[in-house]
Amino acid sequence: MLPSSARACLRHEAFPRAEIIVYGHTHKPLLELVDKTVTVMNPGGAGRPRFDLKPSVGIMELEPGIPPRARLVPL
Repeated sequence: MLPSSARACLRHEAFPRAEIIVYGHTHKPLLELVDKTVTVMNPGGAGRPRFDLKPSVGIMELEPGIPPRARLVPL
């Protein structure tokens, strides 16, 4: 398994024009800024815990002309 920063960079390489990348399925929370401009987020999972990880959700606030504000919230 790649470290979280490497996974975030790979996601950015797959979508080079994206400013925000949100993905899921792994249930592993991740919030990183790649190249100082691209927000990469995996909110984790809000259901039954998997992989000994605590449930979490992601919140992202978007406004025109302002960089996204994002956070992971443990449940």
